Amino acid sequence: LVSDQYEAFIRSQALEEQLSKQSWAWIQAWMAKTVRLSSNDVLDAALVFMAIHALGKIKEFREELPTAYPPSMHDIALAQILTSKKQLVPSFSRLCEKYQLLIVDSLSVDFEFSQFLQAENTPSNLVVIKERMKKHADEG
Repeated sequence: LVSDQYEAFIRSQALEEQLSKQSWAWIQAWMAKTVRLSSNDVLDAALVFMAIHALGKIKEFREELPTAYPPSMHDIALAQILTSKKQLVPSFSRLCEKYQLLIVDSLSVDFEFSQFLQAENTPSNLVVIKERMKKHADEG
């Protein structure tokens, strides 16, 4: 999808069930304008974030820090580790600095997305995220 290879995408689909070129164009526009997955670097950073976001829940991992963080602060603990000991997470440390900062800032915001999905947060909770991500422009 990211490399816009329609033929490769439909290659294994039965002829009568292949994704139409119109649908492909819609998906490509949606990825570029809404999701903003427009390059391999962006996709790589998103996959790294998804892969590492729960590391802070591991007690032994949090213990790498001089300050003891309770399990409820796993995102903050992970952000701290990524800032001070990024060599512990090779997939993160190989990202360019721009995406490293975006991931750390994303983890540093006190916001529970699951609460947002259940309408348990107020609009003011989104202001914190908006302010924190402002410096990342369109990628934040």
